[in-house]
Amino acid sequence: MNAGPLRSRRSLTVLVMAVSLVAASIGASGCAGVGPLPSPSADVSSVRVSWIGLDAIGIEFGLTVKNPYPTELPLIALDYALSSNDHRFLEGTATLDQRIPARSTTDIAVPLRLPYRALLEVGQEVTTTHSLPYHASLGLHVAAPVIGEIRLPIEKDAQLTLPRS
Repeated sequence: MNAGPLRSRRSLTVLVMAVSLVAASIGASGCAGVGPLPSPSADVSSVRVSWIGLDAIGIEFGLTVKNPYPTELPLIALDYALSSNDHRFLEGTATLDQRIPARSTTDIAVPLRLPYRALLEVGQEVTTTHSLPYHASLGLHVAAPVIGEIRLPIEKDAQLTLPRS
């Protein structure tokens, strides 16, 4: 009997087992060492009236954006829907062209235009109290490295004080 093919088959089996063991140990230690990937986050830090015009007012949303990545984080857009007493009075998308530096937290301002007719649709109490209770449902779109575009949901319930004439 020729021992050559048997020896090479045994060698191949040992080699496959060794490679599998090494791959499994590298994979296991790599996963344990990395842990879950951090994700960026955003919160509303302020909302204010920024300007008053003939047919609209400007509202500025201040957002605090945290970038845990070792590279800068490009901001793409902010989608928004504002409602008061379950009545949606403003919605849209604001294009953003900003970048959050690597491993940092940065405040950004996003201006929105709120037509007066939208305020009148909310109700008469706005004109007498000069205050608008609202719910903001926002989505900050960012270009995360490797993953691609992700949407960071932000919810905010607050009161917007309108200027008196």
